[in-house]
Amino acid sequence: MKKFLFITAFCFLFALSCSAKNGDITGTIYSSDILATINGTPVESFNIGGKTVIILEDLQKNGATIRYSDSLRTLLVDFLYINNMSEPVTRGTSGKVTGNIYESDIKTLYNGIPLHTFSLNGKMAAAIEDIGNNNDFSNYGAKFVWDGTTRTIALTILVDNSKEVVSFVEQKKIFATIHNDTIKLESPHFVDSGYYATFGTYDDGFDKNRIYPVYVNGEQVGIHFPIHYTSSHQDENGMIVFENTFNYDYICYDLPKIIEQCENVVVTKPTYQEVLDYYNMDCVFNAKDTVYTNEYTFLIGWYQSGKSSHSYRAIRICANGDYHDYVKDLNNLGVYNSLYNHTFQIDKVNQTVTFSSANKTATLDLKTGVLQESPPTADTGAVLPS
Repeated sequence: MKKFLFITAFCFLFALSCSAKNGDITGTIYSSDILATINGTPVESFNIGGKTVIILEDLQKNGATIRYSDSLRTLLVDFLYINNMSEPVTRGTSGKVTGNIYESDIKTLYNGIPLHTFSLNGKMAAAIEDIGNNNDFSNYGAKFVWDGTTRTIALTILVDNSKEVVSFVEQKKIFATIHNDTIKLESPHFVDSGYYATFGTYDDGFDKNRIYPVYVNGEQVGIHFPIHYTSSHQDENGMIVFENTFNYDYICYDLPKIIEQCENVVVTKPTYQEVLDYYNMDCVFNAKDTVYTNEYTFLIGWYQSGKSSHSYRAIRICANGDYHDYVKDLNNLGVYNSLYNHTFQIDKVNQTVTFSSANKTATLDLKTGVLQESPPTADTGAVLPS
């Protein structure tokens, strides 16, 4: 009889748990005196079942990208950058009821991975203890440290901070080759002048499913982490539609250490003849016109950038080996078509070169190496063959 009553009671409770519908209250939210931080910035937090919970939509203030598809009942949280625009948060008090937890069928993907979440009054929340591991990075690219003395829980999230590294190496003209967990830093003589848009070459050696440290000369300078990003667009009704998922590889750098390693790179400078020989090689550069003086040499022409495509360069080489390619500078001035239309005019008497596009003109003073925008002129320059 007791066994029958026990089974009946269990089935009754199970039936109640299974009958919860969207919007039903399933628990209580409590205030907390624990101060939570994300990458050093305090954030608002609550207590649910003894865990420290943060509202995911609020992470937009810290740099996260939040997207929601109502048709798929899915919330995407992609945390890749930090902007620290969150408002000041102070420590609260514990034990006060602040709201309810509601039943919800909304799924959450954090950096492309399913994450257990709570529905709180129309917003989704997650426990810091579920996002990160204790003192170790989880698959979400996060870890937390609990300090019982100060009653603080610090969540560290791996983010892409390569922009700061790139801005530094652009000045140093340092090139990085990245293979799996090793970064090789060097200062090669010939890297396209002015083109350091990315920090090095990624050669598909990354393990896309694993977080691990990366090194320079045996010293750890960062942590590789993968992101499973889902692209999206708005349909004709304004609804967000999710599309394909892509795997991307990023490195969260220890900035002081990587900058120190870059400072140790020996920067060497080519001679005038080395630069001239390099760009005069048919396999690298096919000069269509040149200007030679004792102080500099100017070359303009094309080089093979693919099996069926060409790229164009306008290079000034100084007698001391300094050299510069002006294509990027022309683009910055808005003279986009000067080399794509292959239109230029060299005045060897006045030592100037005029680059013309449909509505803009730029003039390069070969004596000083200064390029500046000039008033439009008629398109009467030489034309390179396509």
